Amino acid sequence: MPPRTRKTATKPSQADGNPTAREVEAVLDIIETPDEILDAPKVIDDKGLAIPDELQFSTDDLPDLPDDDGHIEYLTVDGFELMARKPEPAAWNLVIGMMSDDATAADKARSLQTFINHVFDDQSRIYINRRLFARGDKFDQDFLERIVVTVIERFTPETNREERRARARASKRRR
Repeated sequence: MPPRTRKTATKPSQADGNPTAREVEAVLDIIETPDEILDAPKVIDDKGLAIPDELQFSTDDLPDLPDDDGHIEYLTVDGFELMARKPEPAAWNLVIGMMSDDATAADKARSLQTFINHVFDDQSRIYINRRLFARGDKFDQDFLERIVVTVIERFTPETNREERRARARASKRRR
């Protein structure tokens, strides 16, 4: 009996970077759908049931957030100044979660965009997106990844893996 061939999780669109015909058709279907249909509210048949109090949430009762620590870094790309603000823990968690070992190229791209939207100010985001999508521009995803890695390194405390592990072992001994 011949050996079984190994299955791969790589989609054809990921193998060479080009989308499959099915992926292109799905995007075209959405683009060609009239805005009135896309923007129409979804019909929910709730049969007139009221939403119970325990399922209604409000942030009005929560304490005010502490003042922003204001940690801002400035960087330039081809002479244009970009402003990056230190990410909130939620943004770090999103990036970490999206960049797991099982992440696909699409997950990576979405993670980068989410991080950019959270960290950079409006003008910087517009500039990055304009350059990223400009045909023939050398500013591509690899270049953007270099920027994101640099920003992450600037906002990450300077510790190495051995120091973190030693602190973790020490805290376990104290318990």
